[in-house]
Amino acid sequence: MRLLPRRKRWWPFALLGWFISLGFLGLLASCGPTKLALSRAHMTPHGPSAQPPLLPNGADLQTWENKIKPKLARELQTEVYGVLPETSSTKIVSRRVVSPSAFNDKARIEEYILVGRAGYGEHINETKPFHVVIAIPKHAKG
Repeated sequence: MRLLPRRKRWWPFALLGWFISLGFLGLLASCGPTKLALSRAHMTPHGPSAQPPLLPNGADLQTWENKIKPKLARELQTEVYGVLPETSSTKIVSRRVVSPSAFNDKARIEEYILVGRAGYGEHINETKPFHVVIAIPKHAKG
């Protein structure tokens, strides 16, 4: 039987506090000032050139504008962005004022329901209706 009160174990909390403090300091050190990091960075190219080279040997501005740039734009369109439509438009299906006096009567909030259309030759694709909410300043014209 114990007559004295049991001592509280404080060391696990102290150890946890040290780990949290060290983690915070490590985070601060890893996010060091950008200015300092840039001041120590090499500003002249070093190491191997990018492969494949963007411009072939002897290429001038006219070659870039007429041959290389359109080819890169086509490759970006097909491989990265997707094919752009020949024609596109957006139609406002409905508009409603959600709040005529929002932000201490400095703006109004409006909701628009829009439908987008994209044309690929004779075929026209239409999107599902989507909602857009906009805050417009009270004194804005239009």
